[in-house]
Amino acid sequence: MRATNSVVDPIQYCFTRFYDGEFKETNINLEICEAVTEKKDNHDGLIFKDIAKVPFAACLLHRGPYETIGESHAKLYQWLEESDYSLAGPPREAVIDGIWNELEPTRWLTEVQFPLSHED
Repeated sequence: MRATNSVVDPIQYCFTRFYDGEFKETNINLEICEAVTEKKDNHDGLIFKDIAKVPFAACLLHRGPYETIGESHAKLYQWLEESDYSLAGPPREAVIDGIWNELEPTRWLTEVQFPLSHED
C-alpha cells in the first residue's frame, strides 16, 4: 500500500466524511457530501459549502458489501501507524459502484480515502 492521489474525482461522485477518529458501526458522526453545480442558500438541513481539495491521500479500493468496509479502514489505519504520514482530515468514502448500478453486493466498489500530511 502506498500514498497516492485519489482515483475518485469528487466532482463526479458524492462522498462521506467520518469524524469519529476511528471506525464505528453505530452512532457514527458523519457528513454526506454531494457535488453541485450551483451554491444555494441553506435549507431544510441541507448546507451548501465549499470543501477544500484533498491534495494527498492514502486510498484503498474496497470491493464488496458495505458490511465489510471496516476491514479496509482497519488496513489503512494499520498502514498509517507504520508510515511517516499522519491523518490530515476526516477519512472519506467515495462509492463508485453500488446498489444503483450493480445488484450483486460482492461487486460494489468504494474508494476509502485517508487525507495525509507527511511527518518531517
